[in-house]
Amino acid sequence: MNATAISTIAICIALTACKDDPKLVAKRGEQEVEIAKLRGELVLAEERLQNVPPDQTEELDKANVETKHLEEEHQRLTAKLAELEATRRTLQEEYEAYKKKYSVP
Repeated sequence: MNATAISTIAICIALTACKDDPKLVAKRGEQEVEIAKLRGELVLAEERLQNVPPDQTEELDKANVETKHLEEEHQRLTAKLAELEATRRTLQEEYEAYKKKYSVP
């Protein structure tokens, strides 16, 4: 045999050996469908990540500090109000006693 015949036979054998197995072709098709599905899911996930609201931890911390400050102010003012009401009652009682003692109309 000459070199041309040997190379022709080698090409024929190679082509025969390289035929696609139907099972492998079906599996490749399934994998291509799965890859397309996963790419679509990836695009959706990336879009959701771009639409995530900004981190508001710092604003929340500031609001918590302000709330604590306002609660302390409220407690302080409530105590002051109770003190003033007690003083008013005392003064009112003293005035009533004064009115009785000196007959003030």
